[in-house]
Amino acid sequence: MHNFIFVIGLLLPTLAFSQEKGTLTSLHSRLFELVAGADTIEFIQTGEQLTTPKPVLLFFQGSLPRPLVLDFENGALQLVNFNFDYTKLIGHYHLVTIAMPFTPAVCKLSATNNNACYVPDPKGAPDVFDARYLRANYLDTYVARGEAVVDFLLKQDWVDKQQILALGHSQGSKVALKVALSRPKISRLGFFSGNPLGRFDQFVREYRLAENKGEMSSAEAQASIDQLYRDWEELYKNPLDNSEPSGDTNRATTSFSENFVDDLLALNIPVYVAYGTRDTGSQPCDLLPLEFIRQGKRNLTLKPYPGWGHNFEEKDDKGRSDFNHMHWQEVVEAFLEWSGKP
Repeated sequence: MHNFIFVIGLLLPTLAFSQEKGTLTSLHSRLFELVAGADTIEFIQTGEQLTTPKPVLLFFQGSLPRPLVLDFENGALQLVNFNFDYTKLIGHYHLVTIAMPFTPAVCKLSATNNNACYVPDPKGAPDVFDARYLRANYLDTYVARGEAVVDFLLKQDWVDKQQILALGHSQGSKVALKVALSRPKISRLGFFSGNPLGRFDQFVREYRLAENKGEMSSAEAQASIDQLYRDWEELYKNPLDNSEPSGDTNRATTSFSENFVDDLLALNIPVYVAYGTRDTGSQPCDLLPLEFIRQGKRNLTLKPYPGWGHNFEEKDDKGRSDFNHMHWQEVVEAFLEWSGKP
């Protein structure tokens, strides 16, 4: 398994060029590149071969500009995008995962910070991300990139066109959802540790939880929530602004803070929602069965994991995460079993 633990204005024109860039033999992987206008999309296919059609597990990672592969500069490479043992899956699936925008898919360790994120100046400014990444870091960017990769996959002989599974975690769950909406060939959706009410909901929820746990007074919690309302109002004075030089832009925050419930209800393919019950941001998933039942929809499978957190890690009585006891393997294999594992 991996040594790293991840706590987890750009629309693409018609695809102009694609190529396989090379083989990462030690990782059973191949690096591909799609060029679409001014954007270059790198993604990795992990699997034993490209001669036999197999189902595709298209994995959408969470937030932050983390590379897909770390180059330790001593000849060793490590796939760091999966918190599960991919070697147990590649006999049955092609695993595909897409690099973050303006983030190298394969990155030298010396070009990352202590959180395994790519940064242009790791020594002088280890917390400052590439300005191009920050400008591109909003929902539509990731969806367009995901759509381009799906379109590419549908043209490949090594892909079983009837079994393309979209699986997203955290921020990636919303990307996977949107791609599944726009690409009917996606056969099933895995929505892991996502907040169907959007990112900003979690901020409000966390203050109320702190109040209920006695970590804040009721007055303090309400004052903090009232400030969030003011922040939200300020965001919506210019919701598409992406000029913030150092952190999430207005556009990043507003795009990932949509209410995604209607999108989930619009899908007719099977939908599998998995989350830890002690992950504050995922708790609105508890309400999804009410909405699906209200709409007469029967394509939802809900899989709450009692006592686990955002990365399916165990938590103690005080809510502290134990990342030595994550259950990603169990969760992913349960999803694949539900999907009809070959």
